[in-house]
Amino acid sequence: MNEPERRLLTVSGVAEATGLSANAVYRAIAAGELRASKLRGRLRVQLADLDAWIDSNVVCARAASSG
Repeated sequence: MNEPERRLLTVSGVAEATGLSANAVYRAIAAGELRASKLRGRLRVQLADLDAWIDSNVVCARAASSG
């Protein structure tokens, strides 16, 4: 049973990794945008969930209109 290692981040760790404030991370969790687990009363985010959240928010540039 060789499961991949789960890397857990704190809210402050997510904030540091993304350049957001801790409050912005809490808001994303509360809004259901970012998955988190509450372990012994403390929020933790799996690295895979952080990556998925970032990937789901990719902005695509629109072609500039001429004229």
